Amino acid sequence: MACNVAIAAAERASEWRQVLSLMSIMRTKCTSPDVASFNTALTALESASQWQRALPLLGAMRDDRVKADIITYGAAFSVCAVAQQWQHALKLVQEMRNCQVSLNLIACGSAVRVLAESPLWQVSLQLIDEMQFKETKPNLIFYSAAINALGKGSQWHWALCAVDDIRRHTVPSAAEESAVLDLAIGSWARGQQWRQAMALFRK
Repeated sequence: MACNVAIAAAERASEWRQVLSLMSIMRTKCTSPDVASFNTALTALESASQWQRALPLLGAMRDDRVKADIITYGAAFSVCAVAQQWQHALKLVQEMRNCQVSLNLIACGSAVRVLAESPLWQVSLQLIDEMQFKETKPNLIFYSAAINALGKGSQWHWALCAVDDIRRHTVPSAAEESAVLDLAIGSWARGQQWRQAMALFRK
């Protein structure tokens, strides 16, 4: 418990090196790190953009037989998105399904962000579809991230489908809908997909 408090304090102070040092001490001399310890360490490394150190930490978690939770996966997907490590993100999706850990909006949004720009972008569509059946439905922030990622991945048709999903499953204000449309149109304009962009104005 004392070690977890120290790790949390170091994370709040943005002292990621101290976080890793404390984790090392815990693994060798103190009580074994638990899921809270690893989650705090992952968050610290994510915030510091230290993805090279964050991904091996997931391996250490498996070695210590610590069961990951949705907070773990959310932080890990964010790390993968920053590092553009779609292969690691795909493994995490498969691992979550094997462990029957249910996605939430934050974790799914981060996973979609990295996978939509990968050769296996279809997996991001599966995740978006899965979220439709959750108690917590996708919100505008989630859809905006999906549209942006799909646009960057040149998946113009599916980005347009995401805009349609917003209209079917949410009730955005005029300002919110305008912001989403601006994002979508800007994405397609960068890819010179003018036909897709103009389709929004005909709906």
